[in-house]
Formats: sequence, structure tokens, C-alpha cells
Amino acid sequence: MRIRSGFSLVELSIVLVILGLLTGGILSGQSLIRAAELRRVSTDSDRYKAATYSFLDQHRGLPGDLKNAASFWSSAVNGDGNGQIYMANNGANAANESFQFWHQLAAAGLIEGNYTGISGSIGYADCTIGVNCPDAKIDSAGWAVRYRDTVDSEESGWYTGTPAGNMFFVGPRSVAGSPQMRLFIPQETWALDMKLDDGRPAFGKFITHWQGCTDAVDGTDVDSEYALNSTSKCRLRIFFD
Repeated sequence: MRIRSGFSLVELSIVLVILGLLTGGILSGQSLIRAAELRRVSTDSDRYKAATYSFLDQHRGLPGDLKNAASFWSSAVNGDGNGQIYMANNGANAANESFQFWHQLAAAGLIEGNYTGISGSIGYADCTIGVNCPDAKIDSAGWAVRYRDTVDSEESGWYTGTPAGNMFFVGPRSVAGSPQMRLFIPQETWALDMKLDDGRPAFGKFITHWQGCTDAVDGTDVDSEYALNSTSKCRLRIFFD
């Protein structure tokens, strides 16, 4: 006579409960990690703004745009002092104000890191994360900065009449190497907007791409709201002047 052994219903129930707890813990852990990453984006935005204002107060000019930067740091390249942190098309492996921005902030001791101040090998907008622009610590994304004229004159898909100004970008690298591609789903973008600005995608200092990210039908629909049920990614800009 053979004796067959196996799990009892009670034992199987216990195993299923344990598996459920483990799965729930993993999902909760992932949510906590993502929330921490979003807080980091908000914190870094505030930190870079504060560093920029401190630099302006100390040196009477914006980092990257400072006309006499080389007088302070021999490794720096002078800007034109017009108040616009401009990403001039000087070619690959060349200095421009957008990359000098990070180099000069670090040289002044206002942010951590050491940045080259020159573009990468792809072209004038090429950001090599951790080398010439900061790591955003989220989804292989980086930070960039530049002055933009009225957005609708240069790119489709942005709200008509978005004002000109110096702004931060954060996102994965584009084909040209600039860290400005879509990164956050609308729920995440809305949360950042509420934290940093007014929660409205077309107004204030925090502006986002309207296509798929909001319920706007075109770039003139400035009364739009975030499409919170959408899984489309948003591209954003954060003005700091």
C-alpha cells in the first residue's frame, strides 16, 4: 500500500496568502520608489532655481550667460550677458551657454558635480548625463536648460502664445541628445504641476505638451485640463524667470 502525501487546503491557503502579500508588497514598493523619484524632480527643480538666483546675486549675471565668467574661473567661457541662456548651434564638442550654465554653477560651488561646459559628440544640443548635464535620477533622464522664444513659433504641439523665457527641461535624451523627451504620465505631471505651480497645463511657470497629455484639441485650447486617465507621456518645461 502506497501512502500519498500532498498539501492540505489549509497549507495551500497559507501559501496563496503569502504570495498575495509578497505581490502587494512589491507593487507598494514600486509605487513608493516612483513617488520618491517624482519628489526628487520637484526638489531638484527648486534647488537649481535657488542656485541660479544665488549665482545671479553673487556675480550679477546668469550662469552660462555671464559676460566675465572667465575672470572667475579659467575653465569657463564668457556669455553675451543678454539675460538669455542660449543654446547656440556651435557644433559638437563646443561650448554654449546652456552647458556652461551647469559648469559655472558647479564651479561656483552652488551645485554638486563637475560638468564640462561643452556639448557632446552628436551635436550642439547633446547632453551626456553626468558629464555635461545633471542626472535626474529617474528613467535615465537628465536636466537641460535653455532660453526659448515664444514656443509655438518653434515647435508644434505646444500651447499658442506660451511666453518666452529661460526654462529647465527634464527627460530622456532625444535623437539629438537633448534631454527633453516625454517622461511622465499625466497623473504624475499634474502632481508635479500642483507641487511647483498651479496645476494648469497651459499657464504659469510649469508648461506641458498638450498632445495626448491633456484634453486639449489644439494649441489654442488653453482652458484644458490634464488627461488623468491617459497613459500618454508628457513633455514639460519649467520656467524660472
